[in-house]
Amino acid sequence: MPDMFDAYQKALTQLRAALGSGHPDYGDVLLYEQRLTENMRSARRFGDTEALRAERAQVIDGLNRLALQHAGRSFNELAFSAPPAPNPPPAPPRRADFDIAALRALLNAAFSDEELTTLCFDHFRPVYDQFSTGMARTAKIQHLLEYAEKRQQVARLIELVGDLNPAQAAAHRGRLRRGAVVLGDVNTGGGAIVNGDVSTGGDFVGRDRH
Repeated sequence: MPDMFDAYQKALTQLRAALGSGHPDYGDVLLYEQRLTENMRSARRFGDTEALRAERAQVIDGLNRLALQHAGRSFNELAFSAPPAPNPPPAPPRRADFDIAALRALLNAAFSDEELTTLCFDHFRPVYDQFSTGMARTAKIQHLLEYAEKRQQVARLIELVGDLNPAQAAAHRGRLRRGAVVLGDVNTGGGAIVNGDVSTGGDFVGRDRH
């Protein structure tokens, strides 16, 4: 008996939360709660009787209607069923299988030290902030690759390379992805990278190292 009454209290709490104090039916819930509380108090004090059970059934019938309407479950389900399992957390984005060594070669071919520094200043400020006077270009590239891979911005970096130096991006096509995983389209201004391939057209900005 006490377990049943505790379950009713739990269901009342859930129903009140589902409606909120500003809901037009919230007052009805409070009235039903008062009647049910008094009923349960009498049953605990004097023992459960046929009259109390009949009154309780009438109250719970009203609460069932409100619960189904506003909580999506009956009052009895709120009271005696396990709470619905929480939605699983979203799966993390699938990490692209880029060939970092090939991307390093592309960055080395596409940008001078000054151009690489400008790229990081404009688009990857946390990387630029790690640069120091006299830092070698290879070290700057390594900082940029580590940042892009950790923050899942490798695709964005490839897109920027395609924008700034589509000729070098085209020269490295087919090397930026491992295996046969579909890469999808990445707009690059001067062209598009599809499955590691870069199609280009028009002029380009940056160094052309043919």
